[in-house]
Formats: sequence, structure tokens, C-alpha cells
Amino acid sequence: QNLKQTREVVTRLAAMAGIDYEFSEIPTDSTLFAKMTLPIQGAYVTRSSETDYTTPEGMPVQGFVTQEFEADMVNYYHPGIDIACRVGTPVLATGSGIVEFVGFDSAYGHMLVIRHSDSVTSIYGHNDQVLVHQGESVPVGGRIALSGNSGKSSAPHLHYEIRINDKPSDPLENLYEENQ
Repeated sequence: QNLKQTREVVTRLAAMAGIDYEFSEIPTDSTLFAKMTLPIQGAYVTRSSETDYTTPEGMPVQGFVTQEFEADMVNYYHPGIDIACRVGTPVLATGSGIVEFVGFDSAYGHMLVIRHSDSVTSIYGHNDQVLVHQGESVPVGGRIALSGNSGKSSAPHLHYEIRINDKPSDPLENLYEENQ
């Protein structure tokens, strides 16, 4: 019911703004909850009910990648990606898990770490505000922070990392393959 009401409000606002927009149909069976979509620079990744929701997938915010992953420690080291977005943009968990750390770091600013499995974590840095607490369970797609410009940052953005066995992994590696 809340989803229907929200869609009605958005439809009216879009019409007032002169935007021609139609929502897809709302599933009437359990498929509504069997799928979850996460934003990827204006596109979406759809997870089917067979997907492991603890595996980080998709992008945590809509925006533009301004700095890609670079693990060449000799010349340049950037263990994640930077996604330009406005301060206050909702940051979503890319996989379900337990919040392992929430705090302030001089480089990452207001940050949080989600443990998705024994070997996989995701890191979200430079936030304006963290909305979850250490030890809290978060669902995939759950709102976990509001993006910002904290820590060692030259402009508003989100720094996003995935680590497998504590080794940085390129968050975009699978996205390029899926969206081509």
C-alpha cells in the first residue's frame, strides 16, 4: 500500500514538472520481494531470488566514477573507486551483512565497514553521516549512510571498496561485464 501511494505522489509530481514517466507494474506475488535492484550510474543490476545477497554487487550510490581502482602500489595505490555525488546522497549496502566498524578515519572520514562473509568486506568512506551502528545487521539495498566530503577529500563523493581476504578487489570488474 505504501509503495502504491508513493508511486501516485511521484506520478503527480512528474506530471506537474512536465516529465513523462511511467512505473513498471507492481508484482502481485512474492516476486516483489524476491528481486532487489541497486543503482549503477543510471542503470540497474537485478538480483534474482537465487542470488547470494551477501555478495556485494552493484553500486552503493548513483553518480559518476571519478577515480577507478588502482592497486599498483609502486606508482599509485587507490584500493577502491570514487563516485561523485551530492552531499547527503543515500548510500546503500551492496550486500547484506553485519556492520563491523563505524568511526572516523583521518583519510576515509566518516566511514563504515560491512562484513558480508568470513572473507568479504565492503568499505564506504567520506560520508557526511553514518546511519547504522557497529554490530547491526543490514540488508542488501538498505540505507547505511549519507554521502559527504569528510576526511582527506577534495570534493563530495563516496569512496567504495570491496576486500576479499583483506585484499582490495575492483568493485567495477563484474559491473562492466554485466552491463555490456
